[in-house]
Amino acid sequence: MLAFQSCEEQTTEPTPMLESFGIIGEWSFESRVVNGISNLAAPCCATLEFRDDATTDDFFGEFISNDSGSETTGTFQLMLLMERITFSFNDRQLVYDYRIEDDRLTFDYLEDEDEVSETWARKN
Repeated sequence: MLAFQSCEEQTTEPTPMLESFGIIGEWSFESRVVNGISNLAAPCCATLEFRDDATTDDFFGEFISNDSGSETTGTFQLMLLMERITFSFNDRQLVYDYRIEDDRLTFDYLEDEDEVSETWARKN
């Protein structure tokens, strides 16, 4: 009986940086609270999709936002130490605080002088 062993090393692809932080994927709008007051209108149809870009060893990616037939595309950057995300699109830049817990993504930010908190649920 002959036995052969391969001398080739098995290599595994490293997990892309953004994927390891749980943001990659599609999210559905769940709720919006402004100055502590919840919007009573039923959320409908808004989605936000995060994708890795061609460089997988950094904290930059691409996003697509859909809301009532309107689509916005752009790039984003996670700033882990500050727990912030920067969205860049259409010559604009928005900076939000963010957190991901239990398949919920929450953005906290100021809009004019209002404190806004948005929650998004991971889509399966």
